[in-house]
Amino acid sequence: MVQVNLQIYNKCNQSCFFCQAQNWIKEGKMTETTEDAIRKRIEKAAYEGNSVLFSGGGEATTLGDLPGLIRYAKSIGVKETVLETNAVRLSDVDYANELKNSGLDRCIVSIHSHKAEISDAITQAPGTFIETIKGMKNIIEVGIKFDAILHTITKLNYKDLPIFIDFIHRIFPNIRNINLSFVRPFEENKKSCDLTPSYTEAQPYILNAFELCAKKSIGLFTSPTLGIPPCFLNGFEQFSGELRNYALAGEKAHQSLMSNYNKIKPEKCKSCSFDKYCSGIEASYAALYGTDELMPLTKDPEKYIGLIRNQLSFENNSNGSNQKQNEKSYSGNIKKHNLGRLEINRFCNQRCVFCSNPPKGGELGFDEIKKRMLKMKDEGVTDLMITGGEPTLKRDLAEILELAQSLDFDEITIQTNGSTLHTEDRVKMLSRFREILKVNVSFHASDRELFGELSQAPHTYDNTLKSLENLGKYNISTHITIVIQKSNYRHLKSHIQFIRKNFPFIRHFSFNFIDPIYNAWENKWTVPTFTESEKYIHEAFEYIIGSNCTFRIEKMPLCHLRGFEHYQSNLRRHLFDETRVCSFLRIKSDYDYESFLKLKPLWKKEEGKSEFFYAPQCSECNLKTICPGINSNYVMIHGYKEARPVFDRDPQEILQLAVKSKADSFKIQNQNFKENNEGMLKNKTMEPQIRLSDALLL
Repeated sequence: MVQVNLQIYNKCNQSCFFCQAQNWIKEGKMTETTEDAIRKRIEKAAYEGNSVLFSGGGEATTLGDLPGLIRYAKSIGVKETVLETNAVRLSDVDYANELKNSGLDRCIVSIHSHKAEISDAITQAPGTFIETIKGMKNIIEVGIKFDAILHTITKLNYKDLPIFIDFIHRIFPNIRNINLSFVRPFEENKKSCDLTPSYTEAQPYILNAFELCAKKSIGLFTSPTLGIPPCFLNGFEQFSGELRNYALAGEKAHQSLMSNYNKIKPEKCKSCSFDKYCSGIEASYAALYGTDELMPLTKDPEKYIGLIRNQLSFENNSNGSNQKQNEKSYSGNIKKHNLGRLEINRFCNQRCVFCSNPPKGGELGFDEIKKRMLKMKDEGVTDLMITGGEPTLKRDLAEILELAQSLDFDEITIQTNGSTLHTEDRVKMLSRFREILKVNVSFHASDRELFGELSQAPHTYDNTLKSLENLGKYNISTHITIVIQKSNYRHLKSHIQFIRKNFPFIRHFSFNFIDPIYNAWENKWTVPTFTESEKYIHEAFEYIIGSNCTFRIEKMPLCHLRGFEHYQSNLRRHLFDETRVCSFLRIKSDYDYESFLKLKPLWKKEEGKSEFFYAPQCSECNLKTICPGINSNYVMIHGYKEARPVFDRDPQEILQLAVKSKADSFKIQNQNFKENNEGMLKNKTMEPQIRLSDALLL
């Protein structure tokens, strides 16, 4: 969900010396935002399906009827309302409760010191520090989610920065995100110039604050607009707001944002390795201190971009009873999946008309499988996927799973059509590994006749249903994989409904838009257009979300996923800098091992691209930097005229939603664990198993 900043300019119950908007309002250079204008902005946000943020160059709680505006937003369909505030007005618990009851979901609070005298000097509103602290406590007390702290660095508070962070951590331990801004001096206000420190004098205290936050797992980032140049972060460049913005938005969008800043860079910055990521310093700051402080860097910025992608904060997961589990499951708050696909055979008991495997059969011996698994571990694979053909036809599957378990992969997945697991003995064998095992069942149609048409094996339908029943009975984590193709796209929603009704323990669905190779290439009638299938795909997604389940989609360009772009697997893997290793079966006696095992970034560069294609009109699209493009074989069948440039979507917001959707997946899966375990407690044949890996969906 995109968050729209309503950007309210109005009066304030504080008078921070660095607030340029308040100066302009007082001098008549800016008119206050009317509540009628705010309502119109809310209506536009609701129409576009966005959430709203009440913030700006004033204090939203001084509006005559903020609770009424929040209620109005909720009444017309805005799903989430966020308030950026100094929390002074919320010191009145009745008002805090009124905001909560009006539908306010989250709060972000500006506080600039842990000392009353300094806070009051910065805000120029004596006595409001105590009210802000009380307001912060009331936010938590009435049950509004407390998102983050905004803190502006000035000459009055920079030496206290590490102590301030320690104070916040002790008094409000559940607040896990702090955003630092550097004061912006402006000519109209001499005080803002007098109280602006130099980067050099503030640097040691800022670095100490970063070090403290790293130890306490607090998300600390500098503002992308009013932050601190990377050359002053000395080993903590991953906390740069501009680098974080680049990691989220991509180069094109980041450069576009930087062009809007009123900043300058001296000639020497051109030699800095961070030049394209950094917008420089405020022109007004340079007028005060010059540019001699700036020092070109030679270190590799991509190292820090990678760290940022691995350390994007999941604030929704950093408190409550799951905290220890989260810390165990995430490295830097995000579990990175480097997936290894190991094809162990090519025999199958179904003959799907859209199968993406070569038609010839064969299988690997145990020694060859072991060799490949060891190579994958060396290449940094964390999660192993065992595929075929139909891997459950392999007689030594139990030994293969034992080997994988001994190699300490974080997660093992079996990709199967599920039809061979209708016998309990087979599923009992799999249950020995259920702490790390996930079963992905390819089940593309619940209608018996359509199932037979697609699989060319109608006799396996009842076995597949029995297999799903057995997997649930033995509490084996089970997901459904669905290939979207010509015969089933109209039935996706009813198919999901069938699964939810009959197998409620299944809560995650993986959609793959058909890959036009091998059987699908021979049977081109199986490949629908994006345009004709889009409506039905979106209906299925909406039903899944409404059912408190999770999903992902592959091989579909973002322009046909409007509102669901952040569920695109390729985009999410790029965001978290994950890789894929594919070890495919080769049908010949003397295997040339190195030639078919490749470790490569999932994200393909446009140059020299053969598998994915960008249409000429894609060059105008805002989302091109984060879109994987169109499958080249699809273009050979249907052309590329369907590609439609997107102009009104922000890639940074979509990437932020991708991060949030992982956090939401975590919460949903935790709920699933609880429900499944309660059910298993009633079944005395086995002990319940809690698995965290399901929360880390690809």
